[in-house]
Amino acid sequence: MPEEERLFAGKYTVNNELTISEITFDELPEVFRARYAEIRHDEIQAVIRNTGKKSNEANKGGKYRSALWDLDITDVSGVRETGNERFQCLLLYMGPKLDTIAV
Repeated sequence: MPEEERLFAGKYTVNNELTISEITFDELPEVFRARYAEIRHDEIQAVIRNTGKKSNEANKGGKYRSALWDLDITDVSGVRETGNERFQCLLLYMGPKLDTIAV
């Protein structure tokens, strides 16, 4: 890079201002539209295949359901209404040093 241009390194200027190009989906070449249709079809088929399969969510009312699934941040922090204000909450124990984080 020439020495006189190093001052402007990383800064860009538009020398030839052009209007933004526009294209609609129908104006794309057929190969792109066909590939999009294949991808969309595969995504829909994957959703259909996975409908009704077991998920990682806890069983809603099973005999051995853990109460941990019912906890939220207010149960851990003890803070209920903050009026959308940040507050300090003691949540992490980092070795011999105790640390707080804002929740």
